[in-house]
Amino acid sequence: MNSCHSCSSIGGICSINNNLWRVGHSHRNTLAVVDSAMTGSGARKTKGSLSSLAPKTEYGDPYLDEYRLLTDGLIELHGKPTRVDLAAVKVEEEEEEDGGTRTHHHEKDDDEGLTQGHHQVYVLDSLVRTILSQNTTDKTSIRSFHKLKETFDGWEAVLNAPHEDVADAIREGGLADIKVVRIKALLEQLKSDVGECKLEWLRDKDTEFIKEYLGQFTGVGPKTVSCTLMFALGRDDFPVDTHVFRIGKDLGWIPKSCRSREDAYEYLNVRIPDSVKFDLHVLLVAHGKVCAYCSSRKTGSIAAKECPVRILKSSRRSKNNNKSPGVSEDACDLEIKSEPLLDEDDADVKQELKRVKRESG
Repeated sequence: MNSCHSCSSIGGICSINNNLWRVGHSHRNTLAVVDSAMTGSGARKTKGSLSSLAPKTEYGDPYLDEYRLLTDGLIELHGKPTRVDLAAVKVEEEEEEDGGTRTHHHEKDDDEGLTQGHHQVYVLDSLVRTILSQNTTDKTSIRSFHKLKETFDGWEAVLNAPHEDVADAIREGGLADIKVVRIKALLEQLKSDVGECKLEWLRDKDTEFIKEYLGQFTGVGPKTVSCTLMFALGRDDFPVDTHVFRIGKDLGWIPKSCRSREDAYEYLNVRIPDSVKFDLHVLLVAHGKVCAYCSSRKTGSIAAKECPVRILKSSRRSKNNNKSPGVSEDACDLEIKSEPLLDEDDADVKQELKRVKRESG
């Protein structure tokens, strides 16, 4: 399981303090220009066609119980996630006696930003860290992020530094030249909008405004915005990354009309209950990396027979075959109150149904 050797918490995050340089408070009297710019005719519209297909409330969703049951099953297997942004942790690797390495994540402790327990998270830190995480691993992106912050004395220094110097600081994470252009464009726009390279003023804005404002930047897509909302701003949002998308498709939570992760985000974000959004997202990402049943390579430290996703699907099949979920060993721990319909046009479902019929016959 992908846990921290220091505290065994999920996702490799532990509660050891580490200091970072500050991104201070914003000048709130400069924000009127941003408000007017985002409400004008040129403001980018968010698509609502996919989200409108889903109920705006919890009522009537046949998968509602599954969202909660799977969250509980994943918590039982992995532990309850800690609400910590990866921008607030630092990776250190130490050699172990067997010649391998172990990873420690050290957390900063400061007096500004959002407090999550004793965790301090800056919005701009979180956004840049998420941009750096694109097309690379968490461990690599965290190292790139902290090298960037150790190299430059604040975000305005990053803005004013030569392109190559910034690229050198984040090169380990890959696509350095592309990411530098995007980060500098973001910082330049912030400087123009509010007079400083800071995003703490977004804490006073509603979620739709934040999506509109951050969504205007190249390289800042729905997942990046959603991660910033959830981790840095403490909002109830449900980012859809590759692991969430893959598992959601496998469960039938995501319809065929959702052909991309962006589509899936629009669809699921209005369906997943706010009470489980954070836990379910973090756990699906962690689980998708280490489960032999759910990982893209079908390998991992979690055996398929232990997988809550597999157990949930087995429980569905039991109900479809008029059997009690408690009869099957795979399904003994899950009670499905609703009865989601299997999409029998799906080739994988057809193959699985044939296998089940052969075994039961």
